[in-house]
Amino acid sequence: MIKITSLVFVLTLSLGVVFASIGTSEGLLMAFAQNNQTRATSSSSVAASLSGSQPHTPKIKITSPTRDQQLPAGKDLTVYGISIDKATSNDCKVSVIVNKVRPYQPAIATGPGGATDYSKWKFDITSKYTTIKQGDNRITAKYEWVNNHASKGFSSVNITGVKP
Repeated sequence: MIKITSLVFVLTLSLGVVFASIGTSEGLLMAFAQNNQTRATSSSSVAASLSGSQPHTPKIKITSPTRDQQLPAGKDLTVYGISIDKATSNDCKVSVIVNKVRPYQPAIATGPGGATDYSKWKFDITSKYTTIKQGDNRITAKYEWVNNHASKGFSSVNITGVKP
């Protein structure tokens, strides 16, 4: 009789432990799911901010010529732009490339702060470097800090060269 009572006691205790662990597991699973939901929401917020949901200030912008503008092929062209550079900084530069003709060519600072103020800039495309060809052309401006090459910004426009 003692053996049966001991067996029932052990079985009851075992079942109690099993049921308790199931309840705890469900609680842990629910807590884990809520924690992951919070992380997913946070990750979504971060992804949204990186994808442009929040305002983004470009480092550089080509203001002229404008996208898809038609211009005479083979003629000189002045490209104008703006950047986030300040009149007081002298550690930034702007350069331009046309139709992937390397190397990048230095632009001229025209901002109110003088020769190192690239808040406004220009670049003259002449036959000494390359010319606008008939058909599709791509002009790309690059803004970079001299001491931090990882901090770059780019702006490109596609234009169409037409027969003069």
